[in-house]
Amino acid sequence: MGKATATEAAKEWARKNDWGPPANDNVGPLFLTKGGLLDRKDGSISLLQPASALLFNRNRRANAFRKKLFERLKVTEIVNLSVLRFGIFANPSRPCCAVTLRPVPPDDEPFRYVTPKESPFKR
Repeated sequence: MGKATATEAAKEWARKNDWGPPANDNVGPLFLTKGGLLDRKDGSISLLQPASALLFNRNRRANAFRKKLFERLKVTEIVNLSVLRFGIFANPSRPCCAVTLRPVPPDDEPFRYVTPKESPFKR
């Protein structure tokens, strides 16, 4: 997943379902939204996502997507794996994060945001 990976079918699905065009034409975040529509109401979804598209990108499309994501689905946890990517993946090309959400409207409960780091005591 990455920039310019959204197919015309994915872009059309995003438009029809009012998610708008994906930031940088990155198909990754659309898997979260589609999963939210397909999952049972008592289920949850956890997916690795491109951190640049979901957390760090500040362009208009990315901001609009994040706003809709947090308004429509209950995000329960984001684990920012950016710092550890070289230690946990063989050939990482970009930073990623793990996002867990439920296919229900959000409530007033805060979500957990975790940024694990390598131990300074590692041998």
